[in-house]
Amino acid sequence: MAGVPEMSWKRSFDLCTANPPDPSIAMHYRAYRDFLQRNFPERLRELESAHTPDDVTKILRKSRSKDPAYLALRREPAKVLGWLQKGLVERKDRP
Repeated sequence: MAGVPEMSWKRSFDLCTANPPDPSIAMHYRAYRDFLQRNFPERLRELESAHTPDDVTKILRKSRSKDPAYLALRREPAKVLGWLQKGLVERKDRP
């Protein structure tokens, strides 16, 4: 996480990028909807109609993204489906 106050933001970012945390920082499940909406809106629309973990797996395999957050979703299709079905990852257009 960049932002050490004693140095410029760019220097802090460069240092943090060169030394990523191990294991990488996990995203909260509520952040995944925003992540998908910004970066993979078509996949999000498809995921909202998924009914099984196999459906989720097929949908997520359509992209060759190497983004760590996307890969984390691909590793846990049952969790993704559960979040969507339980409404834990709510749609922004719902009241």
